[in-house]
Amino acid sequence: MSTKTGFRIQFDHQFFFSELNEKYQSEVAITAYPLSDSLNVSTSFFFPEIDSKFNNIGFIDNCLPNTWYYLCTEFSSLYREKKVIGNECGLYKTLSSTGDLGTSTIKKVDILNIDMNQITFTISTDVNFPIEYNFFLENQNVSSNYMTITNANIFFVLKKSTFNVTFSNLQSRFNYGKLCVLEKPLTSGITIQGRFINSGSIFIKNCYFDSIQTTDYTLEQQNIHCLDGSKFCSLNSSSHLKIFKIIFLCFIPLLIYVKEYDTEQSMLNTNKYTEPKKKLIYAAKDVPKWNISLLLGFQQMMVGITGLLVMPYLVASLICAGSDTMTIRVKLMSSTLVTAGISTIIQTTFGLRLAVYQGTAFAFLPPLLAFSQLPDFQCLATEDDIVPQSEYYNKLQMISGSLMGASLIMIFFGISGLIGKISRYVGPVTITPLLILLCLSAAPVGLEKAELHYMSIVQFSILAIIILFLHDINIPIPTYSNNNITWIKYRLFGNFPYLIAIIICWGICGILTVTNLEPPNGEARVDKNETIYIIENSPWFQLPYPGQFGKPKFHIGLFFGFLTSCIICMIESIGSYKIVATISEESPPTSRIINRSIIMEGLGCFIGGIMGIGVGVTTYSENVAVLSATNIVSRITVQIAGVMLILLGFFTKFAAIISSIPETLIGGLFIMSFSMVCGIGFANLKSVCLKNSRNVTIIGISVILGFIIPQLFEKQNIKTGYNEIDNLLMSILKIKMLVGGSIAFILDNIAPGATITERGIHCDGHDEYDKKYESDGYWFPKIICKFLLRYNFLTKLSFLPSKDMLKIMVRRQDISDT
Repeated sequence: MSTKTGFRIQFDHQFFFSELNEKYQSEVAITAYPLSDSLNVSTSFFFPEIDSKFNNIGFIDNCLPNTWYYLCTEFSSLYREKKVIGNECGLYKTLSSTGDLGTSTIKKVDILNIDMNQITFTISTDVNFPIEYNFFLENQNVSSNYMTITNANIFFVLKKSTFNVTFSNLQSRFNYGKLCVLEKPLTSGITIQGRFINSGSIFIKNCYFDSIQTTDYTLEQQNIHCLDGSKFCSLNSSSHLKIFKIIFLCFIPLLIYVKEYDTEQSMLNTNKYTEPKKKLIYAAKDVPKWNISLLLGFQQMMVGITGLLVMPYLVASLICAGSDTMTIRVKLMSSTLVTAGISTIIQTTFGLRLAVYQGTAFAFLPPLLAFSQLPDFQCLATEDDIVPQSEYYNKLQMISGSLMGASLIMIFFGISGLIGKISRYVGPVTITPLLILLCLSAAPVGLEKAELHYMSIVQFSILAIIILFLHDINIPIPTYSNNNITWIKYRLFGNFPYLIAIIICWGICGILTVTNLEPPNGEARVDKNETIYIIENSPWFQLPYPGQFGKPKFHIGLFFGFLTSCIICMIESIGSYKIVATISEESPPTSRIINRSIIMEGLGCFIGGIMGIGVGVTTYSENVAVLSATNIVSRITVQIAGVMLILLGFFTKFAAIISSIPETLIGGLFIMSFSMVCGIGFANLKSVCLKNSRNVTIIGISVILGFIIPQLFEKQNIKTGYNEIDNLLMSILKIKMLVGGSIAFILDNIAPGATITERGIHCDGHDEYDKKYESDGYWFPKIICKFLLRYNFLTKLSFLPSKDMLKIMVRRQDISDT
C-alpha cells in the first residue's frame, strides 16, 4: 500500500513459514529506487517473526509524494548452510496530496472510434520519465486457457502526453476482449543490496474494458461495459447519435416554420412596396427597458467571461505558487473580474463611448512566458509542493510594476495625441489583414477546445442555426400587466443568440452528467473535480484592493516585453474601434476620440497592474461579434455587463459557479465568434477599390508574410549576444497580428498607385475631418459639455472634443430635450 511519503508492505506469515528456516533469523530489505537520477534511494530493513500467526508489515519512508519508484523486496535466511535469497520488484507510486492512488502511468483511456475493421483509443499519460507502452487486444475464453493477442502496438513516451492507438485490419462483429498494456520504464538496470537487477523485467500490466467488439456494416457501436462493473464508462456512438437526433429534431419544426414564413411573406409582398427595415434595434445612445438591458448585459458578460477566467489560471501557474496555486488563482480571478468591469465602465463612459467590452489581453502572455523561463524565475515546484509566499509574491510584484510602467507609456501615447495622428493613416487595407491574422492565430485554440468533446460542435451548430435561420422570428412571450396576462411577440433568438445557445448546451451537459452518460472526469461534465474544488473553496465575499500582493517592483526585460504588448493592443484596438463604429452606424472615430480611448485602455492596463492580475486589458473581438449578430449596440448593456463583472469579483462564489461552464462549450463560442470577426474583416473592404491590383497585392502580402515570418522565427532563434534583446525580438516577431499588420500599414502608406478614396480611408486621413460633426453616439452628457466649455483651455487638449464640437453637442441636446 502506498502512502504520501513511502510504502507499507504486508507479508503473509505462511510465506515465511514455508520458505525460510525458523531456526535462523530472517531479514527482509525493502528498497525504493526512484526513476529520476536526481532523487535518493531509500532502504529499510525488518526481521519477520516466522512463527507468528499474524501478517508481518514492513515500512519504508523518506520518499517524495506523487513520485514513481521501483519497489523491491529481498529476503534471506541468515546463518544457515544453504543460504536462500529471493527478490521481487514492482513499479509503484506514492500518494499525492489529493490522496489519489497511482497504479498506472496511464490516467485516462477513451474509445475514440469503432467501426467494421478498426478500433481507435485515446490514451492520456502522466509521466516525467521515458517509458515504453505495449498495447494489445487480449481475448481469453473463460471455459478454456485459449488466449489470442491481436496487433501489438508499441509507443515510446518521454513526458505527459495524449496520443491515439489504432488497431486495424480487424474482423467485423468480432469480440476482441480487453485492451491491455505493458508499461516498461526505459531506465538502466538498478543495483540493490549489491545485486544487479535488469529494470526491463519490471513492468506494469493493466487492462481496460471487458468486451470490445467491432461493428457490422452499420455505424452503430456495440455497448461497452467497464471492468469495475459500472453501467457506463464511455458514451457509445449510438447514444451520441440519439442525442444529435434529438437536438436536430427539436430544430426541424422551427426551420420549417422559418421557410414557410419567408415564402408567405415573399408571396404577399411580391407587388407591394415595403418600408426599408431599420438595421439597428438599439443604437449606441438608446436605453432598452431595464429587464431587457439586464439580459443583454448578462449575455455580453457570459460571452466575455470565458476569456477572463483563462488568464488567472495561466498566471497562477506561471508564478509557481505550489500548494497555494488554488488560493492565489481564486484571488486573481476576483481581481481580474473587478479590473475588467472597471475598465469596461470607464471606456464606455469616458473613452470611446460605444459598446466595447474590455477584457484581459492574451498579447501580454508571451512576455510572461519568457519571464517564467528565465533561470532565476523558473518553476521547479509542483502543485503539491510548499512554496514560500514571499517567493511567488515577489514575482507578482515584478509583474505588476513592469505592467504599470508600460501602461504609463500607453497613456502618454493618448495624451500626446501621437496615437490619434497614427490612426489617421490606418485604413481598411491595414485592418483587414490584422483581423484575418487574428482569426488564423485563434483557430488552433478553437481546434484544441473543439477536440475535447463533441459538445463543441453542438454548441457551434445551435449558435449558427439561431444566427442564420431564427434571428428574425418573433416568439410569443407572456407578460403580466394590469392584473392581466397578455402575449407579445418578441425577437428572442435575434436578441439573445449567445445566451440561448449557452443555456441549451450547458443544460445538455448537465443532463449528461446527471445520467452518467458522460464518463467520470469527462470534458462535458459540470462536476469535474477541479471545478467542485474551486466552488467549495471560493469565499462568498472577497474585496480585491490595489497593492494586495505587496509593493510593485520593476524588471527591465519584462517592462520592454509588456511595452511591446501595449503597442500590439493599441494597433488591434484602433481596428476594433473603427469596426464597432461601422456596426453601430456611427461616423469613424476622430483622432480625439481615439486618443481618449487609448488613454482609458492604458488606464485599464494600469489598474490591472496595481491590482496584481499580471496582464493588461484590450477590446474583446468576440464581443464585437455579438454586436454584429444581434444588431444591438446600446452602450448601457455593456456598462451593465461591467457592473455585473465587478459584483462577481466581490462575490467570488457566484463567479466560481459561472466558471463551471465546460471548457468544450467555450470551443463552440470561440469558433463562432472569430468566424464573425473574420467576416467583419472582409466586410471592411467594401470601401476599398479591389479592382486596383495595388490594394489586393498589399493585402495578400501582409497575410502571407504575417503567417510565415512568425513560423520561421519559431524554428530559428535570434542571437545578438544580448539575452534581453533576443527575448524582445523573438516576442515581437512571433506575433502574427503585429508582423502582418505592420507590413500592411507600411506598404499602404508608402506604395503609390491608389488615391485616399481607393484605399478606403476617405476623409479620415485629413486634418479637416476632426472639424466635422461627430455622431451623437460619441457625445458626452450635456453637464460635462457645459463644464468643458466653461474652462476653454481644456478643449485644446488632444483627447477632448473641440470647442466648436462641444457647442454643437449642447445645442443639439437642448433641442432634443425640448
